[in-house]
Parts: sequence; structure tokens; C-alpha cells
Amino acid sequence: KWHTAARHGASVVRRVLEAGIEPGILVNVNFPDCEPDAVKGIAVAAQGVRNQALLAIDERIDGRGNPYFWLAFAKARFEPGHGTDLKAIADGFISVTPLRLDLTDEPTLTRFAQALA
Repeated sequence: KWHTAARHGASVVRRVLEAGIEPGILVNVNFPDCEPDAVKGIAVAAQGVRNQALLAIDERIDGRGNPYFWLAFAKARFEPGHGTDLKAIADGFISVTPLRLDLTDEPTLTRFAQALA
């Protein structure tokens, strides 16, 4: 239901910009699958993790005959973690999650540097 994002998107983005975004941060905004008037509010939430057992990889062919892979999650009963973006949208909230671009795992970086020196 894109009309929910169309109705609420500009306001959410405006409020995020007014709050400020530090360099190296991106903001992930998700809208619940409900009517615009049914949105319960905005939840600032942590990034959720889906059940990887539900991951489905669908091999497809594009219009030019090139293969590509579509990643999706199977429809199944899944209880998202409390305080996550997945739980927020499941509960009818717009989720706003600040993410850091550097995904380096510092403890493993240090461990590898010692092990491989």
C-alpha cells in the first residue's frame, strides 16, 4: 500500500532531517502495510533480524535474458524481536532506524590481525 508511504513519508523525512543526521549514518524508514489512517505513530527502532530459515532465493531471468536472483522471505509465522523495526511495522507503526555504514566487525578484525601477522 504505497499510499501509506505517500501520505506519511514527507513528514517523517522532514522530522528526521530536522533532528539531524551525522556523517556516515543512513536512515532506514519502513511503512506498515495498512491504510494511512491506521498508522499508530512512529517508532524509532533497532534493526531486526529475520529468521534465515524463511529465506527464499528465486532465480529469475530479466527482459534481456540475463539471470538474476530475487531474495525474499517465505510467508510463515514469525515473531519479530521486541524493539525492532520488524516488530514496529508488524504493530502498525512507521519504523525509523539509524544505521552506520561501516559494518567492520572490530573484534574479528583485531583477532585476524593477530592470527595472520
